[in-house]
Amino acid sequence: MTVRQVEGLHIDGLSLDQLGLALAEGGVDLGEPETFISLNPVPGAYNPPDLTLVDGLGNAYTGTRTITIPCVSLIDQEEDSSAIKSKVGQYQGRSVRVTWRTLPGAWVGRLKVGKWQDFRSEHRLAYSTIDLTLTCDPLLHGPKTIQNLNQGNNTVRVHGNRETWPTLTLTPTPGARGLSVSCGGASVRIPEGPVNMSGIVVMDCLKREVRSNDSLMRITLDSDWFNLKPKTTDVCCRNCSGTISFEPLTMI
Repeated sequence: MTVRQVEGLHIDGLSLDQLGLALAEGGVDLGEPETFISLNPVPGAYNPPDLTLVDGLGNAYTGTRTITIPCVSLIDQEEDSSAIKSKVGQYQGRSVRVTWRTLPGAWVGRLKVGKWQDFRSEHRLAYSTIDLTLTCDPLLHGPKTIQNLNQGNNTVRVHGNRETWPTLTLTPTPGARGLSVSCGGASVRIPEGPVNMSGIVVMDCLKREVRSNDSLMRITLDSDWFNLKPKTTDVCCRNCSGTISFEPLTMI
């Protein structure tokens, strides 16, 4: 059985070697996500209208990505082989992060553990093969970035090449009865109440919710949720300060 030495491939921080596996011949198959392009042909026109749904950067949205990792276990002892199968089996259907070499992030999705195939020689187990298939977000999720926010204008640096949705952890300014955060022409505002605000306010732009002490908070009807574009983005805090956290997203 031919195997390949591969460095830097980890599933939830564990290398294939730590799982008792090696990469089989052929290597990792990095699937291509489907790009959703919608052109509406019109008789008599050479340039059909483009009805493609795009993000804030003008990129068409894509579907999920499928990554196949063919593996082999060279353990030739039945008991040891069973232990490896049990160890790998715990990942069946689990949400995992897969990193590989110098890629700027992790593939995030659910892992499918395929069917084990045992190969024998002279009535003894010689080796076993298995395919690990990851159905994941088409984008690489970079390491979580945290940056401090002061009251007023802040410049946030964002790596990657796609928009990302941040989470803000805010502390109201003493005496404040309401607060707001603005970015790129959009803003989320907590209206002023009858008493001063207290406690930590968590503003999750992906889930589109604001919480304080685990309780949902009311925001104004004209609030508009925002994301962060690559390179630099200006974020303005009114009546608050705190931190902003996000995972840079990259399409390769």
